[in-house]
Amino acid sequence: MERERARSGSPDPLQARWTGTDDAPRVGAVVRAVLVATSEAATPAGRVERAAMRRDSRTMSRYEQIVSNMGYRREQRPIEDTPAAPRKPGR
Repeated sequence: MERERARSGSPDPLQARWTGTDDAPRVGAVVRAVLVATSEAATPAGRVERAAMRRDSRTMSRYEQIVSNMGYRREQRPIEDTPAAPRKPGR
């Protein structure tokens, strides 16, 4: 969706500038370096650790898309009336 939006452009100049940075050569070089580092980290990891890495990567990608889409639609971040419950140890 992001690449499609970058190709078609956004009617909003600020959003168009933001999505246009995804195809910048400098960004591509950083992404390639991160992929190499991730592969190196995954090499000694066991099956369980690699599964956790894949799960976390998918989760992060979903959040990135959600935030990007919120910006495109000019949505505000929802504000909760109550604080989040404390996390339990180990989660």
